[in-house]
Amino acid sequence: MSPTSPEVVCLGEALIDLVSQKSGVGLDGAPGFRKAAGGAPANVAVGVSRLGRGAAFLGAVGEDPFGTFLRAELARHNVNVAGVGRARARRTAVALVSLKADGDHDFLFYGDRPAHLGLCLTPPMRSMIRDATIFHY
Repeated sequence: MSPTSPEVVCLGEALIDLVSQKSGVGLDGAPGFRKAAGGAPANVAVGVSRLGRGAAFLGAVGEDPFGTFLRAELARHNVNVAGVGRARARRTAVALVSLKADGDHDFLFYGDRPAHLGLCLTPPMRSMIRDATIFHY
């Protein structure tokens, strides 16, 4: 690991979670939603950074307002976003989420060509993965 490379590199999806403002109901009973950054690998990168370790996220978001929001949220949490690409022909994925009364989550995903599925690893991204202590995907 070089002195400037992040200790943990996470690869995968970053997406928008629209989370029900009311728990205990399915999506059909949700009165409204709040926007949150989501995607398991992106969430792991934020968690690692919150623990005081160096983290980077590699992925793609749409060249749209949601993609701008996600990149800014990752950076706000001190996650290295050098490997976050912007896909012009694809949109940032959106997931509607609620916590039902039985404790299960209700999910509904939107986007038939989400940006994260169009990611192509560049040589600098490959180097970042190779130099990391931990690679999570």
